[in-house]
This record gives sequence, structure tokens and C-alpha cells, in this order.
Amino acid sequence: MARLTITVTDEQNALLDELSEDGGQYESKSAAVRDFIQAGERVAELEREVERLNRERRQLLEQRAEHDELVRYAEDQQEQEQHVQNRREKAVWTRMRWWVLGEPSA
Repeated sequence: MARLTITVTDEQNALLDELSEDGGQYESKSAAVRDFIQAGERVAELEREVERLNRERRQLLEQRAEHDELVRYAEDQQEQEQHVQNRREKAVWTRMRWWVLGEPSA
């Protein structure tokens, strides 16, 4: 294991002392610093994962918007086709009247 010398503030040193004293959470200041470094690495990994999930969420929202737009378009097309079909089923005299006077709005 490599040996490293660092400079910390008085408050940070006091915290390390507290954490590594008898009955403290760590057996030594070095163990505490190693754990803090590992925690920082986990935080960085979680931040990357959050960013990845946010990108995925944005893509899903965009896909949903495209899907909703396609559904509306398909429904409009169905309505238009149904309207055309209904017009074709009307009697010739009715269609002639519409041709002359205009088709009444539904």
C-alpha cells in the first residue's frame, strides 16, 4: 500500500481524531480517509448513474410524445376514413344536394 501525506484543516483533523479514537468508528485516521475516498468514488458512480437515468427518462418522454402524436394522427385518419365511408353510403340524391348546397357540418 502506498504511503501518502496530506494536509487537513484543524476541523477535519478533529473529526478524524473523533472517528478514530477508542470506541470510534475507525481503527485509524488512515482507515477513515480510505473509507471517505471510497465513499467519494461511490458518490461519483451514483452521480453518473443518475445522469444516465435522466438521459433515459428524457428519451422515454420524447418517445411518449412521438407515440401520442402518432396515435392522434391515426385517430384523425380513422375519423376521416369513417366520414368518407359514411358519405359514400348516403343516397345519390343526398350527395347531389350536398354537391349543390354544400355538406352540412356534423
